[in-house]
Amino acid sequence: MELKFTKSSDQKHQIKLDSSLVYAEWTQQTAYYGMAAGIEIGTLCVGDGAPVTITVKSDKGKTVGKTNGMIVRNRCRTSVQIPDSVKPGETIYFEAQLSKHGLKTDSFKIIVLPKIKISDLHWGSA
Repeated sequence: MELKFTKSSDQKHQIKLDSSLVYAEWTQQTAYYGMAAGIEIGTLCVGDGAPVTITVKSDKGKTVGKTNGMIVRNRCRTSVQIPDSVKPGETIYFEAQLSKHGLKTDSFKIIVLPKIKISDLHWGSA
C-alpha cells in the first residue's frame, strides 16, 4: 500500500488511515479442555480501547466459547476457557471481530488434549 501526500506541508491537514486486522493467533500449539488457552490479536491503525469479540469454534463450526478483549497499542492479549464439552482430539479455532471497524478474521486450528492431571506423587530422600 503506497500513500502519496501532495498537499502543502506548511498547513494542518486531516487524513484517514485504513484499519486492518493483521493476525489472530493462539499463543500455544495445543489446548487442554477445562483450562484456559492464550490468544493474541494484532492490528494496524486501530485506536486504544477498541473492543474485540472472540468466538471459539469447533472444527464443525459449533461455538464452544466466547470472550471479549480490548485493543491496546494495536494488540489484544487475552485467554479463553476451553470447556469440558470439547473432546480430546477435536480441533478448535477462534474468530476475532472488530465490529466498529468492520474487521473479522479466523485463527489457525489447534488440537484439544485431555486436561493435565497429576496424581500419586512421591518424594524420597536423596
